[in-house]
Amino acid sequence: MQLEVQLFPETPVRLPFSYYDKLGAALYSAIEQGDKPFSADLHDGDSHKNRIKMFCFSPLNSCEMEIHGGAKGSHGRAEAENHFLLFKGQTQFRIGSPWPELMNWLGEGLLKTGFLRIGSQVFRVCGAKLLAPPSFSEVMNWRPIKAGSIVTSWSLPDRNEKRFILPDTPADGEPDCAMLLRRNLCHKWKRLCEIRPDIARSWSRASAESDVKAALSENQLGIEWQHAEGTRPDYKTRLHQVGRTPVRSWRCDVRLSAPPYGQRLAWACGLGDMNSRGFGLVEGEPV
Repeated sequence: MQLEVQLFPETPVRLPFSYYDKLGAALYSAIEQGDKPFSADLHDGDSHKNRIKMFCFSPLNSCEMEIHGGAKGSHGRAEAENHFLLFKGQTQFRIGSPWPELMNWLGEGLLKTGFLRIGSQVFRVCGAKLLAPPSFSEVMNWRPIKAGSIVTSWSLPDRNEKRFILPDTPADGEPDCAMLLRRNLCHKWKRLCEIRPDIARSWSRASAESDVKAALSENQLGIEWQHAEGTRPDYKTRLHQVGRTPVRSWRCDVRLSAPPYGQRLAWACGLGDMNSRGFGLVEGEPV
């Protein structure tokens, strides 16, 4: 499911270009307002620590946002004073998850407090509504929501180093972007089967005797890049600073072939990785 949250700044809200980590922290605080033990377990509990969190959120979107600065390096912490975003009117963002309890506690926490504090800046919460899902078919066109983008990364074996893989990055013996998207979606499916096997069985219509984790595998998934010129995908990249980590993301329409329950998972949990840090939330339609 996806939830759209409507916000309004009582006074103009000023945020650095790289505010995703602050927005993520604000969402954990909202979940804590709804159910403190659930929030603590999700953030640092033994069953969730260093695991996929099974939720995603989009960046803030507003027609009344001013961009100040924006030159190369504006995503660095040292440049935050001179380069920033200024939100002056109606603002919204989306949250996605297949996990009803998480969405319920998050929505309840936001409405209970009536505000969303991002760092030192405050938005008033005007409302939150569940969005109708698209009609899930075996082939879907997905695109990052406005202002959003996707991250695909690969940790190099035996090194404390991460490579950010773009749609046309040569494989060179490593997974390419399409393979990373397929693997990630399968990983999310297995995680859903661990925390809510009842939802996974309901979506996939798997029998009680079958291994529901096996209901989605990489060989069932296909990735094509939309709006390609020849063999090169037509995409744009963005640079972010998430905590202390520079992150390279990309925007490109993706055609995903998957069983309908795999498509539902992509819509609810996002594509790619770092979804619970502000990347990968998508919208789309059947082909």
